Amino acid sequence: VPAANARPAATDANAGETAAASEATKHKIQPGETLGAIAHKYYGFSGPKSVGRIVSANPGLDSSKLKVGQEIVVPAAK
Repeated sequence: VPAANARPAATDANAGETAAASEATKHKIQPGETLGAIAHKYYGFSGPKSVGRIVSANPGLDSSKLKVGQEIVVPAAK
């Protein structure tokens, strides 16, 4: 019986992780797109803070070297 109680607790913890992961969206770069345009698409506006959130979510991302088909993570709007 205690093992049955432990399993749902682990499932609840995993559900929390899944919810956190679902707050971000993967975006595939299209021809001519900039991080500013992507920020505008997902947040409704573009500026240094919104672009910075995308850059922070993608370590090593160089906004001047975006490639068509490259996938990036776009954090959910706060």
